[in-house]
Amino acid sequence: IATRLTAAVPPNDDAAFVRQAFRTVLGASPAEAETAACMKTLEPWRKLPQSTPPDARAQLVWALFNHNDFVTLR
Repeated sequence: IATRLTAAVPPNDDAAFVRQAFRTVLGASPAEAETAACMKTLEPWRKLPQSTPPDARAQLVWALFNHNDFVTLR
């Protein structure tokens, strides 16, 4: 999913990736605070040993699968 989303947004535009990931996984746009939190989290993930930008984005997608709105039926 992260690879497909990365190909669909402008290069190096993490904010666009975050918005698209939220829409794809959760079916909703992120709030400003959620976008900011995701952007802040991507940087440390990129600094992990053997990490590349797609790896950090993949971690974000995995995190969204654990989001309350994904696992909770309303």
